Amino acid sequence: MVKQNGWNIFFDNTAYLPHQTFPVSLVKRNAQVTSNGSQTNIVISEASAGTFRGNLEITLFNGSPLLNIAAVLTTEVDSTAIIYDVGLVSKNNAWEKVFWADSKTNNLQSALVGNQSAQEVPVKYRTIIGQGKAGSLAVFPAPHQYFYPWTMFII
Repeated sequence: MVKQNGWNIFFDNTAYLPHQTFPVSLVKRNAQVTSNGSQTNIVISEASAGTFRGNLEITLFNGSPLLNIAAVLTTEVDSTAIIYDVGLVSKNNAWEKVFWADSKTNNLQSALVGNQSAQEVPVKYRTIIGQGKAGSLAVFPAPHQYFYPWTMFII
């Protein structure tokens, strides 16, 4: 691991380093629900991607429309990181349009047609919004996490 000015630069320029791609697999073996103050946590076991293993964790916040969904995974392999893109999928056509801002600050939208395949698009502000008849859903990573804003998948 290389250090520069006291910082570990392991996550710099990850797009240019050797990598492998794995889908996250969720095998629903167990679910646990706990409450702590105004938060409710749902932990679904077991999630995996390559050598990474762990759980899918959903946090609900009382009185808020926001929720946090995280694949909490770890590996025993040294000097290995997981960087992943997130998308939305549905068995039915829940989304009519998808909105985002591109890297040139233009607001863009795309109408979805049938079983459209995922696409990689440059995204500014780390947010994509799906709009349907029942409402809208914005997807964005929490701050200070290793999510790169320039690739998201639209499904």
